[in-house]
Amino acid sequence: MDQHKVSARMILQESEIFWKCDPVLLDKTLRHLFSNAAKFSPEGSEVCIIVTRDTRHLNIRVKDAGPGIPDNLQEKIFEPFWQQDRSDTREQQGIGLGLTISRRAIRRMGGELSIEPCDGAGAEFLITLPACPL
Repeated sequence: MDQHKVSARMILQESEIFWKCDPVLLDKTLRHLFSNAAKFSPEGSEVCIIVTRDTRHLNIRVKDAGPGIPDNLQEKIFEPFWQQDRSDTREQQGIGLGLTISRRAIRRMGGELSIEPCDGAGAEFLITLPACPL
């Protein structure tokens, strides 16, 4: 976040939330989402992380202030090697595997990684993990 001069704000429903999941897979997924959010957000903006739960699901939302993702491309971004800007001179580099790997990791835990509709600029990703006995 510091590298891109973007701040982060976390909103927790509770001060501590215990959930059964694969911590390594969840950590890698969150790091990727945070990295993308920082990379595509303008300097001085804020990335917001919202964590809530109910009796059946843990929900983690990562919202940035970047250009957003057009509706017609929102499923394509999860395809391997897909890039919205495919030019050699694109501002943000990458090979297009991060979201594919992240979605597969969340699905291995019985959850889902999706992109949510956003009003205005920005993108919002949602991780939903099912309840499991602790």
